[in-house]
Amino acid sequence: MKIIYSFLIAVLLSPLFSSAQETNIFMDYSNLEVGYFKNGDGEYKLEAIESAVLGINTTVNLSKSIDLIGAVGISKGFDYRFLSSNLGLKLTSNFNINFGCGMYAIDDARWEPQGLDGEQPSNYEFGLNAGLLWDITDNLGLSIKYNMIEAVAEDRQEGVRKMSINGWALGITFR
Repeated sequence: MKIIYSFLIAVLLSPLFSSAQETNIFMDYSNLEVGYFKNGDGEYKLEAIESAVLGINTTVNLSKSIDLIGAVGISKGFDYRFLSSNLGLKLTSNFNINFGCGMYAIDDARWEPQGLDGEQPSNYEFGLNAGLLWDITDNLGLSIKYNMIEAVAEDRQEGVRKMSINGWALGITFR
């Protein structure tokens, strides 16, 4: 069902893809540090988890040196889907730095959010990312990214710890 939803989002975003200057398929290998409450019982656990990501991104040139990059994808290993938007700063014709934000729908069974102050818990999280992209050839690129989704924090008065996902991703992009 998750794949159907991801495909539906990609179809709905196809007008954006068709107006873009470049659309790519990418695959990432992520090494994530995930902090979560084990089985929802309050025991906090920090675990290193490997994940594979498959996605589609599209680039729209805003100026000679700045691009807007939108991406949609799905992950296995630590299961989540995402929709992100980045600004890319071109340092050279084949090397750029990008940073941005995204919305993540986390479907992994280990991720059991707990609502604070009587609020309903949600599997939808906001995250930030930054990375480098190197275009090796016209059809192939390499990337390295750092993703941060809801940082770990502790309230000394209430002892509440928030769940988090942080980690590096190494990827390859096909044009």
